[in-house]
Amino acid sequence: MRTLRQLRNCWILLVTSIVLACFSNAVAQASYRVTDLGVNKSKDNFSMVMGLNNRGWTENMDGVLTPPITSTSTTIVSGRAVLNIHGINIDLRTLGGKNSWTNYGGINDRGEAVGLSETSVPDPDGEDFCGFGTKRTCLPFLWRDGHMMALPTLGGNNGQASAINNRGQIVAFRKRRSLTPDARLASLERLYRRYSGKKAKSDRFLRWLATQMASCKASTIEAKP
Repeated sequence: MRTLRQLRNCWILLVTSIVLACFSNAVAQASYRVTDLGVNKSKDNFSMVMGLNNRGWTENMDGVLTPPITSTSTTIVSGRAVLNIHGINIDLRTLGGKNSWTNYGGINDRGEAVGLSETSVPDPDGEDFCGFGTKRTCLPFLWRDGHMMALPTLGGNNGQASAINNRGQIVAFRKRRSLTPDARLASLERLYRRYSGKKAKSDRFLRWLATQMASCKASTIEAKP
């Protein structure tokens, strides 16, 4: 009986050793290659891969940061959405402004890419949606077959296309235009009338609406000469 127990223990140790040896050999055979994709322009000090398709193409963000990215207070000075095809960088250009940008998942297997781009038109509300400090309107784009086209924003001044799948379906978001104090007050008053007389659970919401309307009325009075 003792001999059988010893043989069983030896067998377990032998099998364990073989499994570990095979696993170690498999790990040792794994290899990786890191490729420097370069930058779009010689003056760029920043490049980041944001998307990769199954053909090995990447969509990158290339641009200039100040101070360099190692700083915690980095500011984007300029940037472009770039497509890299087997080491060749292709500037996707813009919709009339100086800069364009991209997001994670912005390229599909057909080589279609999406992102956001400045236009030459100043933002009517003085917003800086693209983030380059130019305060130009920022539109979502679709890049296909060497051409960048603007996508609709469904009513807002600014928008961004974030991702695209192999069917060409695009995920995006848009920024609603800021309301003037008068327009905001009118919207609040409509909500108040709608929920007045409802069940008690609306009381807290009505009190909040009343506070917002009072604040908005004060802003409206201050804004008028």
